[in-house]
Amino acid sequence: MNEIIPIEFSGLCGNCYLIRNGDSYILVDTAWRSKRNKIERNLSQLGCTKGKLKLIVLTHGDFDHCGNAFYLRSKFDCPVGIHREDSIITERGNMFINKNKKSYVADLFTRIFLRIDTFKSDVFLEDRMDLGPYGVDAIILHLPGHSVGSIGVLTSENQLICGDLFENRKTPRLYYVDDPAHIEHSLQKLNQYSIETVFPGHGKPFEFSAFPYNPSDGLA
Repeated sequence: MNEIIPIEFSGLCGNCYLIRNGDSYILVDTAWRSKRNKIERNLSQLGCTKGKLKLIVLTHGDFDHCGNAFYLRSKFDCPVGIHREDSIITERGNMFINKNKKSYVADLFTRIFLRIDTFKSDVFLEDRMDLGPYGVDAIILHLPGHSVGSIGVLTSENQLICGDLFENRKTPRLYYVDDPAHIEHSLQKLNQYSIETVFPGHGKPFEFSAFPYNPSDGLA
């Protein structure tokens, strides 16, 4: 049975989530580099040690989600996975390289102050990919819109780790939308599943039924 354990951060830094199934663990997202000590402390306290961490999943390439991936891959000797469409971000260290909405100031700021490691992914995470070989009963869902390569992780218990598709700092809502058409398609895809709880990239978990959106209404 899967258990999702949040490692939460406030402000602009994305949350991390640890999926535990017996002695197997998958870490979803890795926050900023400055959050490394908290992540390592949590992993240690939860019994996630070298050999038990089977995979690091990056829901997308933004630096507040992939900031410790390179370091943790080396420390735990485990693969890092990302969708093929967002792999260019971690390879080149440019968070806006594949986005419609560019921010050259923010790009320069992150390069200077966040000290981003560039790296190549070990695994490309494709839509409906089974994570069973990595020890958890879950699949990958391709959910573009925030970025073209954004993904989520849907467990067999109908719990969704959604990356930055949603946030819930005050109320459940869509996060930063880069491509409205892609967001529409992603929301319609989610409607095909019996999702119960959503674990967002920013904010607290919420019941999917609390998100006030009906795909048939169109994107506001």
